[in-house]
Amino acid sequence: MTWDKPVKGVSDEKEGNLIAWKLPAGTIEARFFQKEYKPTQWPSLQWTSDEALCARLVSSGSEVQFFAGQELAGGVINRLKLDNAFAGFELSPAPSQPYKIAVWLPMKRDLPAQVRVFEYPNLEEEQVKAAKSFFKAETVHMKWSPQGQALLIQTATESASNTYYGESALHLLFADGSFQATVPFGTNDGPVQDARWSPTGKDFLVIQGKQPAQAYVFLAQGCTPLFELGRAPRNTIRYSPHGRFVCLGGFGNLPGQMDFWDMNKKKIIGTCQDLGGAKSFEWTPDSRSFITAVLHPWRRVDNGYKVWSYAGELVYAHNIAVCYQVAVRPAPKNVYPDRPQSPRLKLKEKEASAASTSAAGASSGSLSGAGSGAPSKPTAAGAGAGITTLKQAYVPPHLRNRAAVVPGAPVSSTGAAVMAGTSTGPSLAERLRTEKGAGEGPKRLSQLEQARLTSAAGLPIGAAMGAASEAAEAAKARAEKRRQKRARKAAAKAAGGAGDDDNDDDDADSGDEKKPAAAPASKAPAVVAQPAAPTGPPVPPEQKAKNLERRLRQIDELKARQQKGDTLDAQQLEKLASEQGLRQELAALKL
Repeated sequence: MTWDKPVKGVSDEKEGNLIAWKLPAGTIEARFFQKEYKPTQWPSLQWTSDEALCARLVSSGSEVQFFAGQELAGGVINRLKLDNAFAGFELSPAPSQPYKIAVWLPMKRDLPAQVRVFEYPNLEEEQVKAAKSFFKAETVHMKWSPQGQALLIQTATESASNTYYGESALHLLFADGSFQATVPFGTNDGPVQDARWSPTGKDFLVIQGKQPAQAYVFLAQGCTPLFELGRAPRNTIRYSPHGRFVCLGGFGNLPGQMDFWDMNKKKIIGTCQDLGGAKSFEWTPDSRSFITAVLHPWRRVDNGYKVWSYAGELVYAHNIAVCYQVAVRPAPKNVYPDRPQSPRLKLKEKEASAASTSAAGASSGSLSGAGSGAPSKPTAAGAGAGITTLKQAYVPPHLRNRAAVVPGAPVSSTGAAVMAGTSTGPSLAERLRTEKGAGEGPKRLSQLEQARLTSAAGLPIGAAMGAASEAAEAAKARAEKRRQKRARKAAAKAAGGAGDDDNDDDDADSGDEKKPAAAPASKAPAVVAQPAAPTGPPVPPEQKAKNLERRLRQIDELKARQQKGDTLDAQQLEKLASEQGLRQELAALKL
């Protein structure tokens, strides 16, 4: 497909300047007239993954035309036309029917922008399957999941009242209309840098916030945040074709740093930097190499491309005087297998870890005796053996003899003792490490943190508020258990049997309770006090039954997810195991 800029008096609307070519013969299949080129609407012709259907948005935006994918010359076979003009569309990549199409209707006067989803060939206005409206949407980017079941919608404005750079948001819409939500980021303000679906379609990754930006992994079902991958100056996400590896890069106005993650292990396996100012970046079909390229005219010097391994190792670099585009030849999905990390790289990681540990030990040993600041001299024994001791780091006079660790002295965030007379705030190196994300692994969000994140964002649909209520109930139960334990200990002391529970921990989660020691024969057995009754009003049986029914509904949802093949964590499996007890308790209440 090619497009030529129309020239007044030369270009003919009937002939067409948008050309679809038939391969491998190289003949013209069809021609269309397109007045202008818009990056947000390119490619102007979109095919389904099986190439059975092709769609095109006409220049005026009045309708979307559909063609037989292999016979464009046969003409229009169907149309999607609404009262309002379209500003863009996205055809679902899923090869299975029915095919889905998402169209974007821009804001008009006081009406919000809207995204609607249709199923081909049902293209009437009343046959819409899903829709979502939003203000503050001057531009909209839509991204289908690989299976065509859900849609990520990224909205943005050019300016806002509180920032020159405008506002942006991310929305999730299921194609069948069963679920829609605004992706929650809690109190983390800032633009959405990038958002990408994983090749499995079960989750998606988002980089959001001001630089250094935060990276999140969200589960599509319920729009639930699962992991935080740390903060770093990054604005680009690229998944490998198999989904095992992902590159988080900082390109454009950022310094070109790249982090490579193994998403199966949620572990960073390599970091590198391309200082050339890459404009193009993509994976090879085997998921083993990552290509970055410096292109003309974005940069008129140092054009060329570089090949990096999936762990960030520079494999090959090639300079080209003027380079306009670099593309990787695609391949069918099943040609290359999904291979894990190479054992060679695993061994290299262990060696690097051991080297860093030994270097840290040598550094701490060389600095432990720093007092005068003078470099150490080689000893006679060392000189005879050809060994020279390490030079000690220079210490200013006003800080000498202050490096000894004093009990109770403040400790920095890295675990090193802070010298007397110095600031206890983070050093410049610590701040840089925090900004680069060095040593910052993925953080799995607990249910309470997920609920706090979604509630702070005001998520109306799909928020994990059940997790918050369950956590609150568990905390209340633990507090009641600790109160009863303290009451038993106080009663035992009053009865003369003190000492049996003195060593018990008030925290009910610290482990099993210790068995009381045998009482002396000369003394009467200690009186064990009964647990004190709750001071609050008793819970009505109807309320207890409602709580039990709610928990059973949650168990049914987990069983349905398990039947679909989803993996459940330990807490969810424990909840499934409690089903029989809950049903027995509910039956007893109903009796």
